[in-house]
Amino acid sequence: MFRASGGRGTLESLTFQGDGIYIRLKGTLAMTGPLPSAPLDLTIELMPKPDFLEKQKLVFLLLAKYQKSPGAYRIPVAGTLMSPSLQ
Repeated sequence: MFRASGGRGTLESLTFQGDGIYIRLKGTLAMTGPLPSAPLDLTIELMPKPDFLEKQKLVFLLLAKYQKSPGAYRIPVAGTLMSPSLQ
């Protein structure tokens, strides 16, 4: 669900589900000026199942600083729509 008001867009929840992982994207972006340069304030939440986590161990070791609880990762995304960056 995406809501726009007052020059700001709010992504309530965009979810993806794959084989062994669930991903949710949410946050806000400014909708003033050129859209490619709109500042982002988003969060990616990853919830892998244990077997997926084991198969992708190296990736999740690199994401260890974003782990909030066992099996839950929260990654802040900033930058702009054209050039997002992980924080």
